[in-house]
Amino acid sequence: MIPLRSIELGRLAPTTSDAPSAQLAADQLEAVADPGMRARIIAPAGSGKTRVLTERARHLIASGIQPETLLLVAFNKRAQEELEERTTDLARLQIRTFNALGLAIVNGQDGFAAQGTPRQTIDELKVRDYIKEFAKLPRQAANTDPLQSWLAALSMVRLELRSPREVEDSFNGDVDGFAEFFPLYRDALERRGELDFDEQIYRAVELLLTDPEARRAAQARCGILLVDEFQDLNPAHMLLTRLLAGPELAIFGGPRARRVALPHHRHARRGVEAPRKRCGATGHLRAHAGQLGARPRRGRPGHGGHPHQPDGTRPLPLPRRSSGGDGLDPDRHRD
Repeated sequence: MIPLRSIELGRLAPTTSDAPSAQLAADQLEAVADPGMRARIIAPAGSGKTRVLTERARHLIASGIQPETLLLVAFNKRAQEELEERTTDLARLQIRTFNALGLAIVNGQDGFAAQGTPRQTIDELKVRDYIKEFAKLPRQAANTDPLQSWLAALSMVRLELRSPREVEDSFNGDVDGFAEFFPLYRDALERRGELDFDEQIYRAVELLLTDPEARRAAQARCGILLVDEFQDLNPAHMLLTRLLAGPELAIFGGPRARRVALPHHRHARRGVEAPRKRCGATGHLRAHAGQLGARPRRGRPGHGGHPHQPDGTRPLPLPRRSSGGDGLDPDRHRD
């Protein structure tokens, strides 16, 4: 068999099916060599999930998968460095944090669809300046930081995919006017060619949802995804993952995730589901997310299947713009 991704790279070497040689427990080896591309590996902290992930990448490459078609995604820089230390022998393997991945998509760099002038990432001090510029702030009390609530509200809208109005209401008066501030803030970033760290993710999701060519290029660039620390993903990370992955996704998480697979569990369950987090609580980044690239396989009770979708996965709706264009529509879908 010759993988489609290899053909797209102009390489016609067939894959092999040799068993992995790593010194791992039997259930870990089963996860490493699992023939399905959709796998969810869940186990407690310290059980070897990251080792399974890196050995999975090593096994796929040894089987004939081209390293350029693999992407290992880490939750933060520390996790990325750990993955890099474990894979020094795998040349051309992509390892990125979610933020680095989002930035590359938005700027159209490193093989993603071109997007014009690259945007510059700003730090928290600059974000604070924008809040002072566009928000109506109350008089500052002594020894308090009135901007901290605004920073938190910005993150909640974009990483939890909640509407600005809902977020404003949840702060009980601490961010009055936030729903009006949010589009002003994003417009300022757009005009000035800037992104803050949360906007790297939010804008990447928005781009992939609204630009089919950018989405196709991104899916081709990220042919097979291996995602570490899945239990820590927020709704925006999850949606970005689903948009990029299609059917070829493996996720590795801890005990808070829902579907149990290996290592140190009896069964490997395939079929990626949305977490029970608020993945469905926002409007224009959620209205069409559907089943992106899902494989036709019927789910079974107790085997990771979802009864409402032929492949056993639970669909994520894609975003649509709310009537005010100020964020996500929280009433479109909720868990």
